[in-house]
Amino acid sequence: MKTLISEFQTKLKEKGYRYSRLRELMMQIIEKSERPINANNILESLVNFNLKPNKTSVYREIETLLNEKIIRQIDLLDGSKRYEINLNSDEKNSFSQAGHSHFVCTDCGDTQCLELATQLNSLETEIEQKFKFTINQRVLEFFGLCKKCF
Repeated sequence: MKTLISEFQTKLKEKGYRYSRLRELMMQIIEKSERPINANNILESLVNFNLKPNKTSVYREIETLLNEKIIRQIDLLDGSKRYEINLNSDEKNSFSQAGHSHFVCTDCGDTQCLELATQLNSLETEIEQKFKFTINQRVLEFFGLCKKCF
């Protein structure tokens, strides 16, 4: 059985990308993170693998992973960006997170993943039918204070 990372690597190879240990480790770090992770957290985690790339290399790999829809970017109100693995392949051979939303603490920046697929799927269907509109993407983020900061 193929792992998600090996599927992503196959996709990249088919698109002409050469193997990169940095890219592979970054995908593993992002996949294993329980929450969306920023570039600095990725850099810090790479040290655990005895790898110390410069920031430019990490951002270049992030850009590649974003362009190939292997990760998705979450933009927070404070201007920071976090990343997470896209989990589900859709019919267009891109990876999406249907119904995947976040709660972001506006004080400490803690980010929690929320699974709202059932509720959002029915709302999406209702919107498409009512407005004769086809939805290709949705983004829903909640901002407020976590238990620790409340």
